[in-house]
Amino acid sequence: MKFKKGDLVLITTGKDKNKQGYIVKALPKKGRIIVEGINMMGKRIKPTMDNPTSSVLQVEHSIHSSNVSHIDPRTGLRTKVGYKVDTEGAKVRFSKRTGETV
Repeated sequence: MKFKKGDLVLITTGKDKNKQGYIVKALPKKGRIIVEGINMMGKRIKPTMDNPTSSVLQVEHSIHSSNVSHIDPRTGLRTKVGYKVDTEGAKVRFSKRTGETV
């Protein structure tokens, strides 16, 4: 999976189509990601001694990584991500649209 925490992505399908957001958490074993402010769903909280009234919290749920695409940091357009080895021998991700590291 080429998505990492902190990447800016564009949602390509679903109820939040054409919205942008930053990745809060990546779940590579499941192939899913959690994007800030996207795919919000209600989570019900039971009443307790500390909080005597029940409530519903809006929580971000995961979406599949195939439903998002990277945003190029320079141009702001959709791009694919590739890997290359830099001069120090480290593996880095780069934008295939502009060649800039992501």
